[in-house]
Amino acid sequence: MTGIEFYNQVLSSPKYRKEYEQNTYFNMQMQYLRQKEHITKATLLSSIIYLSRGIQEAESRMIEMNDMEAGL
Repeated sequence: MTGIEFYNQVLSSPKYRKEYEQNTYFNMQMQYLRQKEHITKATLLSSIIYLSRGIQEAESRMIEMNDMEAGL
């Protein structure tokens, strides 16, 4: 499957279309995958890892900001 085919298939789902529109990390990964000539398991796994790390870092920053606001 090509990146464009994968991109179109994933975003044909309303659930993932909404995620694509609201989640910057998911959007960036979908743009990255869209440019690939061929989607492999390795490509998907590395993309999932990158996405997970980005979301985890954003969550950590939010927790840190909340702690600072609470004076912790």
